[in-house]
Amino acid sequence: MLSGFFLVILLLEIYAAVCIGVNVVADNDRITVIINEITFWKNHKLLPQEQCDFLLALYTKGDRIMETEETDTPKETRNDSNLILQLCLLILLLPFSFLVLYFTEFHSGLQLGILILFLCYAIWSYGYHKQANAWITKLALMITLFLILLLTIFLSNQLVSDQYILYFVITLNFVGWFLIGNKFKLKFLMVISIFLLIFSILYFTL
Repeated sequence: MLSGFFLVILLLEIYAAVCIGVNVVADNDRITVIINEITFWKNHKLLPQEQCDFLLALYTKGDRIMETEETDTPKETRNDSNLILQLCLLILLLPFSFLVLYFTEFHSGLQLGILILFLCYAIWSYGYHKQANAWITKLALMITLFLILLLTIFLSNQLVSDQYILYFVITLNFVGWFLIGNKFKLKFLMVISIFLLIFSILYFTL
């Protein structure tokens, strides 16, 4: 019964991740074009170096001043590779968690351990990128919330195995999602939480 319910949640999580990525990537592309243009001006002395440095510091949020486009390319390539790797690992946490809990014969202790390990990585990703990369931070938050949902449902089934408590746990999770979205001004999270809350009520009562 829960398989169809979690499938809907999984699809919504993936949709939210894609929306976050598309919006931020578009914004990052725009900023990258501007930075490259300023770097061109600086290298060809079309503007005073002080002005170029100021503009570069402004658009890179003071993290660094690009001396030349060529010198930064290897570092940017490494950073992009690490970012893609971490992004892939984050996204794979969702289907792997679902797979471990509902499509394997692992011992419940092993399932719990794997789920906690996945949750720790998602929390670490959230903390690691919190100050530097907004869209991965949002993605890590979404995955963390989903893993907490899976973990609380798993523990509820193992410890109590009462249907009404399970419904309460699921509802409590979605209410928590809404409160977190409201606190951090994340409209997409508030919308998803409201939709899932209504969907869960209809799914478990009809």
